[in-house]
Amino acid sequence: MACGLRLFSQQRGSSVARRTGERSEFVRRVQALGKARGVEVRWVAHRGKGSHGLLYYGSDMTTVRNLKDEVDKRAYHKMLKQLCLSGEDFE
Repeated sequence: MACGLRLFSQQRGSSVARRTGERSEFVRRVQALGKARGVEVRWVAHRGKGSHGLLYYGSDMTTVRNLKDEVDKRAYHKMLKQLCLSGEDFE
């Protein structure tokens, strides 16, 4: 799951509350981004244990837990990094 040489940066002063939310919202935003860019996005709930599932963005993958929970800042950035995305991709 290498992202190449892409560097991830976080803008100072940007609202984390605006970028994060429920995990289901995160999945919807990644799906919309994939549709706009022509990248295959798949949500596979049966591959995870319990309330976990796998989110594929092209050939990259991340685990998303409980879609009804809020995404904390650390988990948000970790999932973006695993999908080779940045917060700027959603702006």
